[in-house]
Amino acid sequence: MPVKVFFKEDGPFALVNTLEEAAALMKMGTPKTIDLEVAAKTGLTESEAIKTFWKEINHNAKNFVRYVLLHPDGVKGEKLTEQLNIPAEKFGGIMGGASKIAGKFDISWSQLVVSELKTDGTLRYRWLQPGSLLLKYKQEVLGADARTPAKVTTMGA
Repeated sequence: MPVKVFFKEDGPFALVNTLEEAAALMKMGTPKTIDLEVAAKTGLTESEAIKTFWKEINHNAKNFVRYVLLHPDGVKGEKLTEQLNIPAEKFGGIMGGASKIAGKFDISWSQLVVSELKTDGTLRYRWLQPGSLLLKYKQEVLGADARTPAKVTTMGA
């Protein structure tokens, strides 16, 4: 089981595999510069994290996010499926993959895309709208790509 060695309270830490490694790090004291990967902290500003996230997501996720941005007040999943020309069943894969990449940069997916299951009488539907970070960094994310998105192409089975 990994052991965390904190260099200062609530600060950067190292993960080591044994208590012996932890003791060796503690004997060394607080390093003047830490060249260790800081777990759960990217060192990026919020703006840099958003831009890096945008560069790492795939074409389908970019189009999905672009279409959600076209509806700042929100859109039913059914309408989004028509615009994207993909079945709603693919949304989970697209959002799941993008969400995982967002997590690498300490970005909550709900800050980018708000996805809720709503009920209107007996009718249930998916409601999607841009999250606060996506709206805040709309221009930075889309930049020159702030045009009407292309249709999503699906891959795999």
